[in-house]
Amino acid sequence: MKRIIIGLMCLTTLLCVALSASAEPVVTHGGYTAYLGETNFLYLQSPVKTMCLKTPIKDVIDMSDTTLYCIDENGQLISIALDGSESNYIAMQPTQEQIDAVKNAPLFKLEGTTLSLTNSAVDTALSTTAIFASANTDTLFWIESGISGATMLKSLLLTDPDATMQVLGAGVSSPLSLIATDEALTMVGSDHTVTVITLLDRSRATYPATSQLTTHAVAVDGKLIRYAYDAETGKYTTEADIQTLSVVTTEAPTYSVAGAVTTATPTVRPVTASTATPRPTTTSRPSSSSSSSSSSSSSASLSKGDKGSDVRKMQKRLAELGYPVGVVDGVWGDDTQLAVNLFQCAIGYTERNYATSGMLNKLYAKNAPAYDPYAPLKQGDRGTDVLIMQTTLQLMGYDPGKLDGIYGKDTVAAVSVFQLVAGMKVTGEADADTLKLLYSPNCPLNPSVHPATPAPATAITKVTIKGNTTAPNVGDKLTVVVEPAGATVTYAWYRAGSNEVIATTATYTVQATDVGKALYCIVTGTGDYTGEIVSTVSGLATKTDLQ
Repeated sequence: MKRIIIGLMCLTTLLCVALSASAEPVVTHGGYTAYLGETNFLYLQSPVKTMCLKTPIKDVIDMSDTTLYCIDENGQLISIALDGSESNYIAMQPTQEQIDAVKNAPLFKLEGTTLSLTNSAVDTALSTTAIFASANTDTLFWIESGISGATMLKSLLLTDPDATMQVLGAGVSSPLSLIATDEALTMVGSDHTVTVITLLDRSRATYPATSQLTTHAVAVDGKLIRYAYDAETGKYTTEADIQTLSVVTTEAPTYSVAGAVTTATPTVRPVTASTATPRPTTTSRPSSSSSSSSSSSSSASLSKGDKGSDVRKMQKRLAELGYPVGVVDGVWGDDTQLAVNLFQCAIGYTERNYATSGMLNKLYAKNAPAYDPYAPLKQGDRGTDVLIMQTTLQLMGYDPGKLDGIYGKDTVAAVSVFQLVAGMKVTGEADADTLKLLYSPNCPLNPSVHPATPAPATAITKVTIKGNTTAPNVGDKLTVVVEPAGATVTYAWYRAGSNEVIATTATYTVQATDVGKALYCIVTGTGDYTGEIVSTVSGLATKTDLQ
């Protein structure tokens, strides 16, 4: 399935910076998660139950091993014991120093787009293109920026000093936020859809937008909760549409909250492929000098920010030709700007934030070039299509230098390295085959930047013991058989009444010291699948299936 990567890296930069600098409506620490729920009441999820403080909260500040700190709607700083035994007002109108005093030392710092660990002895950046980062009890997650539709989600286990960075897959297009809990990762895209990745099995689901105000969301306690953020007041407001995701396995809450909860079935959006129509040209790009010649105008010029039927007509024609114009709504926004620039690039015009009458005449002509994301590029080329390629190269670990839309020597070097890794002929020129692979789901990461992530182990479905299990004798071999054969497991054989491990292999030969004692083999595999296989040498009842 083809994946056409389109968009501009800076479409949401200002919004991203503003949101990433603010507090979040959710805090996770040591197995506890505090979050804003219905009517902005404070909910505290512990390992055994969920409690609710029926006081509207403005911000959740932080959590220690024993205490949660937050600010109520009146701006008062309060502390709440994690066991629910007490709550206290710390300050009626807290200063920034008082707020900072109850915060934990940050695990990471995100300065601009540079992400690094605060407690690392080596001041080495984990990423220089990060736009959002969030941590749960033991793992740091972050989204690295790219052009629209090409962000990447990564993680690092914080409890293991030897842990390596893991690539979890694609992020969301033009993200607005990322929130991590011990249960799930929740990302909000620029279209206000919400993507939830369940950390237990890495399953992924996307839920449609319910409001154009949604900037944050969290999947917790089996619910999907969306938030609107007011940049002027710094306040998060819980939106009314709270969806049920699954059956909650924690203890039933002992509180009651007024107001009905709207439930809805999650909609999982499949990743669809964009189909590009080849340009009716060959390998050469039109010369930019053609921008000076245009036929007599039959259409008025248009500019970014314009609205109305003329913009809608232009959007519709761009969409017909395959350009990524977004929604045909009669409003010249960022998506329309991208499509216009790509069309201007295709016809050899200088890219502008306006459309001249000459450009529009070419757009409405019968021989207008269709969008071809695989049109070959070479050194010296300039334009949005070059910027798209550069940003994708950077995202995949191939450094093209400055992201400026200019196919210079650094971009030539990046394309050459990509072709070398991909096993292609190294030319430094991006022909159609190079671009098709670069923009595909099978695009190889630069192994020197993104180490390969091991394939997930196959989960165990059944474990049995083979051999003379009813009355084994000294010298008999008892063999553990795991189904399916590809499952990853560890073995530990024990004698009854002893903690000594007598073997760590699948097959164990019965010894003289085993006579009259039960033999246990504890098998641990993927998915925390653990149990015991029991056999004896005395002819007593035995079990051959994993319990």
